[in-house]
Order: sequence, then C-alpha cells, then structure tokens
Amino acid sequence: TLDYLPGVKIDLMMLKVLFEEIYGYKVYCTYDPNQPETESLTLKQFNIFLMEHYNNLIKVDKNVYDSLIFVWCGHGNTKTEEGDTLITSDDDKYKPFKKIQELFAHDTDMFLNKPKIFIKNTCRGNEQLQQTENEQQWYNSESDTFIIFSTTPGKLIFDSMDPNQGKGSIGRTNYSNNYNL
Repeated sequence: TLDYLPGVKIDLMMLKVLFEEIYGYKVYCTYDPNQPETESLTLKQFNIFLMEHYNNLIKVDKNVYDSLIFVWCGHGNTKTEEGDTLITSDDDKYKPFKKIQELFAHDTDMFLNKPKIFIKNTCRGNEQLQQTENEQQWYNSESDTFIIFSTTPGKLIFDSMDPNQGKGSIGRTNYSNNYNL
C-alpha cells in the first residue's frame, strides 16, 4: 500500500483557494474535505471524473474557457514504460500523465491556442532515503522545486501563428499585448 500523504490535502486546498477564490477560476475537484471518503480515488473514479469533464467541454462554446489548469496532488511514479504516471488508491493502479494531456490538448480543440498548465504535485516513487553511517539523513536538495516548461518535450512553439516568424512563446505574444510586456 502507498504511504498516506497528509500534506497533499493542505496543498490541494491551498491551490483550490488560490485558483477559485483569488483568481476566480472554476475549480472541479475530486476531493471534498466534508466527505472523508473522497480522500481515496480509484482509477475507475478518476477516469469517470475526467470523462465527465471532457464530455461537458465538448458540448459548450469554445469561448467559455480561456485556459486549462490541471493539478494532480498525490502519488506519482516515473518508472514505467509510459513515463510519468499518476497512481490511484486501488492497488497501485495508475494513469499515464500523458493520457490526461492528450485528452484535453489533442482530443478536443477547446483549448487550441490557449494556455494549458499541467501541475504534478507528486512524489516520484515510494522508496525511502538512505542514511549515512553517522545517522545523518540524506535529503533531496531539489525537493519543493517547481519547474515550468512552456511546451512538452520534443515540441516547438512559435511567437505567432506564422511559423516563418520564429520560435519562442505563443504566450508571450498573447500576454504582452494585454499587459504591455
């Protein structure tokens, strides 16, 4: 069984407050602090949640949403053939993270040319850190590090819709026009 991650609930609720109350986003969450049973999420429940929201997206006008932010707080792993995975509570069943990205970035054009942010607040395995001979515990100096790339590995982005105008950031053009950057 996987370790219980009490800090995940805190992170999740802080992110929910940030996006919902401070920035005014619509937030859809599988966890409800008033329903303790929602702390555990099976792969089947997770797939149902994803498909319900995907099906709702394809029914609405494309201008309803201006971006997508997907956050996973919980267990993860990188030791599978599929790459990064999100591990659910039912006997280490998992969902490849790339499948979630494909669902919302490729399988629908709802977010075409709109920012898509995928945040993985996960551990990358369940192994314990080793201790040295003098009982000092090793630590990961890169823990609590947040790294953001503007595109997925192996992909290019462009400053404009015209690929002849150069590579860079599609977001830079969109945001600089609105914020005088």
